[in-house]
Amino acid sequence: MIWDRSAENLKYPEEIRNKTFQEIIHKESWIIEGVQYSAWTMESFIQSDMIIILNPSVYIRDYRIIKRFIKSRTGIEPWNYKQSIGNLIKMIVQWNHGYQLEKLLEVTNAFQHKRYIVRNRQETLKILQDHFLVGQEKS
Repeated sequence: MIWDRSAENLKYPEEIRNKTFQEIIHKESWIIEGVQYSAWTMESFIQSDMIIILNPSVYIRDYRIIKRFIKSRTGIEPWNYKQSIGNLIKMIVQWNHGYQLEKLLEVTNAFQHKRYIVRNRQETLKILQDHFLVGQEKS
């Protein structure tokens, strides 16, 4: 919804981004991932069945950022903008080590009943299994 992959460093205009977003959240089934939790994405929290907040260790996130950086710089993995050392430092220091879980919890506080915080894949799978088992019992 954010990046227009037809060119490097090209974002969709807000009107297109918002239209695409609205089309997605009005479908019967959807998953949205990302770190966007501003006014334009609030409707997704309202419409969602579940909100899963991935919160692995900061060091695991550092490792994944560096790994993704290497893959994009070597051409193994395509990326929507030119990766630089400055960008890598920004991702690690500002975005990762400056990540404010408390702010996200505050934004999603009204949705505590459907919000889950997980640290790894196993916790995520357990929550999904429990959710779908409960849903099957209601049928």
